[in-house]
Amino acid sequence: MINKLIKIFGSLRFTVGIVIGLVAVFIVGLIVPQKSMIGLEAFHQWQRHSPELVSFLEALSLTDIYSAPLVLCLWGLFFLNLLVVMSHRIPLIWRRCMDINLPSSQSYLDACQHRSVIAGKGIDAALVVLRQHGYRVFQGDNTFWAVKNRYAPVGTILFHISFLLLLLGGVLTFYTSFRGEAAVATGETFTGEYTKRKLPKIGSVPATSFTVEKIVPTYFNQEVPVDLKVYISSPKGLQTCGINRPFHDGELSFVVMDIDVAPLFILKDLSGAELDSAFVKLKVLQGKEDSFKMGGYTFKTLFHTDVLAENSSQSATSAGLPEALKRAGAQQAQVQSRQIVNPAFTIAVYDGDRLLHQELVKPGGEIVIGNKRLVFADLAYWVRLYAGMEQGLAIVYSGFGLMIIALTMRLLFYRRELWGMVCDEELHLAGRSEYFTALFTDEFQKVTAALNSPT
Repeated sequence: MINKLIKIFGSLRFTVGIVIGLVAVFIVGLIVPQKSMIGLEAFHQWQRHSPELVSFLEALSLTDIYSAPLVLCLWGLFFLNLLVVMSHRIPLIWRRCMDINLPSSQSYLDACQHRSVIAGKGIDAALVVLRQHGYRVFQGDNTFWAVKNRYAPVGTILFHISFLLLLLGGVLTFYTSFRGEAAVATGETFTGEYTKRKLPKIGSVPATSFTVEKIVPTYFNQEVPVDLKVYISSPKGLQTCGINRPFHDGELSFVVMDIDVAPLFILKDLSGAELDSAFVKLKVLQGKEDSFKMGGYTFKTLFHTDVLAENSSQSATSAGLPEALKRAGAQQAQVQSRQIVNPAFTIAVYDGDRLLHQELVKPGGEIVIGNKRLVFADLAYWVRLYAGMEQGLAIVYSGFGLMIIALTMRLLFYRRELWGMVCDEELHLAGRSEYFTALFTDEFQKVTAALNSPT
């Protein structure tokens, strides 16, 4: 019974059936929107517009088809098929490597690519020449068999294993990969509050906790960004993250995507009592306008990296906001540096759609809004971090490495065989190779030339 099952699982028909099933799954996954692909918000919107259709598709697990039990079962059968096929081929390949029995003369001659007859040479002289050319020789009565790169067929086993690792790593990466974004300011502790995220199809996102201690951008001539270092404090100690320099926390890795400013604004009453405060993450370093809300007001901001280098009358006193802010932004982008030298904000205060006040504020300055004051207390940076997790990548890299070794063994150190027999004071020599017939022809000619040499 077991042997019958093994024969079924290892058959070509079973392999084709599993491959067709997986291809059908991928086609359905492309046609039917997948919950993990489009995001929960878009999925819920689709569910509200077509509740009956979505309910029907969910009942069949078609909206999350890649993690459906049937698909996981297909993957299991696929890898079982590979293992059964490998279990059949590996013993045959290994037996070939270990077989040192001399082949029968006629059968071997029929399979050989090259033949030659050397007069006046015995087996002992032939063995010396063959060993000089890197062959290992097995001797019999008036016959011998020589082989170079005897274990090269093991490369086929390694190639099968590498293919299995690549598939396994690819499937594991597909089902466990995680993508997310995190916005973290200087001094802020991140504990998993991702602004965007794409959850793994199987498993959960590992817990993480770290604090951004310092963010240090470096500019050439105050204009060209050349480096960015983010100093991160984690349970492993202080580490550095930057452009193309990821920070690793267990299975998660973080790399810097973007940088901008996070000013500390404090809203107080006229007596000095604090009403509200926050490090506000703004997107203003590129000369764009951004806004935030505090204490019931809307504050539209425009950032100046070097206010002393600008014409303050153009950037702070123009009337007709927000058009004035936009005009100031266009002027500012032409004159201000990328590096922060003398920072300031042009702030327009709105109550609903009504403009209440506008003013240029430097660090330590404030805006009076009726019986309240908005204080620009401090300026820090914030960074957008790209978070990722791919648990199968190590397996994929191992598969590629093993595949390179396997191809090297099979193609560069390919197996070559020679058979010889002494008959009537003549040495009959025949040979063959697995690959590269032209190269083996040159080698065979060198061997026969050495044997024909009077020395």
